[in-house]
Amino acid sequence: MIQHEVSKLGLERFEVAKEVCCDYWGVDSNVVFTKTRKREVVNARHSIRFMLTSEDDFSLAEIGGLTNCDHTSVIHSRKTFLNLSDCDEDFRCLYNKINVGNKIRSKALMRRKIGRILNSNNLELEDKKDSLYKLIKNNTY
Repeated sequence: MIQHEVSKLGLERFEVAKEVCCDYWGVDSNVVFTKTRKREVVNARHSIRFMLTSEDDFSLAEIGGLTNCDHTSVIHSRKTFLNLSDCDEDFRCLYNKINVGNKIRSKALMRRKIGRILNSNNLELEDKKDSLYKLIKNNTY
């Protein structure tokens, strides 16, 4: 398996995802990426991979390298997590918890981008309006 380089921030996000999901499912973090097929461990694995794919900071191959699998297993985990979140209350609660965190980060990023456009001295008023319009149009919550 090809190992992909991951930044320090990426490793920190991986550790946070692992901690949150292992705590949520009551699984030891040392066991989560072993070959065991116990339901709680598999749920934690799917959850960690979903949480990492929802942040847009990693490629599928990087997530696979971090979680001891390949990119197709990451795709399967994401699909499984989304399917289970439609019908299982535990997955639905974790899905909402993950998405609230992503929306908060997304809104903070949006505010920074808007601030940069508004405070830009080298743009005319019409250019600022166009830039803001494009930004808001492309970033839906």
